[in-house]
Amino acid sequence: MALAAGSTFGPFRIIALLGKGGMASVYKAYQAKLDRHVALKVLPPEFLHEDSFAKRFEREARVVAKLEHPNIVPIYDYGIDDGIPWMAMRMLPVGTLADLLKQGRLGRNRLVSILSQVAKALDHAHNNGVIHRDVKPSNILLDAQDLVYVADFGLARLVKTSAVLTKTGMMAGTPQYMAPEQAMAKEVNRHADIYALGIVAYEMLTGAVPFTADTPVGVLMQHANEPPEIPPLGQVPEVLMQPVLKALAKDPADRWDLATALTTALSRGLDQLVGGSTVAVATADVVDEETSRPTAVRRVAAVTSALVVVVIGVFLIRSIQSPGPADGGSTEPGQSAVSTSTPQLEEPQSAESEPPPPRAEVSPPPAVAEPSPVRRDEPATEVPDATPPVPAAPIQATPDNTQEIAAIFERARSAVADERYEDAVREYEAVLALEPDRTEARQGLVDVRTQIDQRDTIRRDVAVLLDQADGLLQQRDYDAAIERYEAALRLDASNEAAAGSVARARTLKAQADAAVARILGTTTAEPSDLTGRIQTLLEQGREAQEERRFEDAIDAFDAVLAIDQENTEATQGRAQAVVGQWILGSTRPRR
Repeated sequence: MALAAGSTFGPFRIIALLGKGGMASVYKAYQAKLDRHVALKVLPPEFLHEDSFAKRFEREARVVAKLEHPNIVPIYDYGIDDGIPWMAMRMLPVGTLADLLKQGRLGRNRLVSILSQVAKALDHAHNNGVIHRDVKPSNILLDAQDLVYVADFGLARLVKTSAVLTKTGMMAGTPQYMAPEQAMAKEVNRHADIYALGIVAYEMLTGAVPFTADTPVGVLMQHANEPPEIPPLGQVPEVLMQPVLKALAKDPADRWDLATALTTALSRGLDQLVGGSTVAVATADVVDEETSRPTAVRRVAAVTSALVVVVIGVFLIRSIQSPGPADGGSTEPGQSAVSTSTPQLEEPQSAESEPPPPRAEVSPPPAVAEPSPVRRDEPATEVPDATPPVPAAPIQATPDNTQEIAAIFERARSAVADERYEDAVREYEAVLALEPDRTEARQGLVDVRTQIDQRDTIRRDVAVLLDQADGLLQQRDYDAAIERYEAALRLDASNEAAAGSVARARTLKAQADAAVARILGTTTAEPSDLTGRIQTLLEQGREAQEERRFEDAIDAFDAVLAIDQENTEATQGRAQAVVGQWILGSTRPRR
């Protein structure tokens, strides 16, 4: 359904159509109540043909709206008006990475900068239990300063869990950027997004995606079975291609664990190219981070070694050039002849022994120019004086800052009590800035970060359980869905989405049980009677199908599956009846 310019939709006045994709249309709209322009994303009304969609839509929108990150497009509002779901997002005067790539390949520094911002957005979403599932250039927005904003979090999962839309052939994702496990309709996690980011990086480096075919299915089969083509070394340096190929591993366990790990490896490869390292040597540093030291660490070690040699040389030269009284030297006026070193005993000389030869005057060795391990764009390092500097004393609590530190501690404890852990981290770090050795602040920081890790782990686990439960609910496996919803509530008792979903699943299960009882004509039956009941219901379903009474056929097959979930004939019969009903255009909502 297209919205005409100038028309009113919900609280918005439509200004213009900005773009249209497989899952949604985006309009520029004006919200008079708040006097602001928004990007209004309108989803297909077919979503609402499912009873459970409104709840899932609300949950997805709420989760995504909580993703507060400078590289994620913020959601202002969401709702359903005139039977059409919508999301209102910040209006950004930007283009997309897809538009930018049409102009040609990008410079390597710019390329890595853009990818790094996308990676930070993805890692933030993953830490909050959100998987994008459709990372691609058209979902990566850029402004005039190359600031990146990732859009469309959550939409792919809505399509994935929609039985109506998947029946019509709508795909949850874009074939050219889908991970093998996503192409094979398996469960996905953050590694699917990292794979898609690797495809985007490959496209930015080479100018083309690695897999193409005449049909979407052909592309998906290539993702699952074929390795990506490796471009010639003259086109893309190996130190940049190897991190991308790791992201494109077929097995998710072989990919990078973090999206930022990919872009860090690309940045390191870029540094090696600038520093003049050979491609073969640089590859080891990028691919095997556990056995190879990063380039920056090797540079620091080389500079430190050179400085130590210079300092030792300075000590030796000064000791040779300035003989003390024990060596027969004279003491300058005003200079003490007392040495702080341990006195050395002279051995008696025999009469035959000749006097020692005079000490030769030793001049400093000429400076030898050595290749510097420091890059040309790094500042020169000054040679330290022979006398080591006295370390600065740590800042101690004074009467001036004791009260300030106490106030910061109080704010930190309050933040922990309210589970505002990020605020507590900032407070403890503020204490350590004033008093670096404050043990209580250091321990508090460790404890809070542990709480953050545990919270993020729970959020990820809850998100996985809810996703699984939604899928089971669509398959009418109510008991398994309820079990997972309840598991999510045990992890997070305050999760409103899980509480609402488990209540709905229990209601649907009760309705299904009542329907079965109604069809069977009784609420109880002996096991011996059930076999006969199943055969009767199968015959009723087949007869209804032949007469094109598909709704009655579905009811009969549902009754069989409620008794025997593994009944193959009922499963196949129901699938055929659903297709027949859809072809006839029936509007009756299905359970």
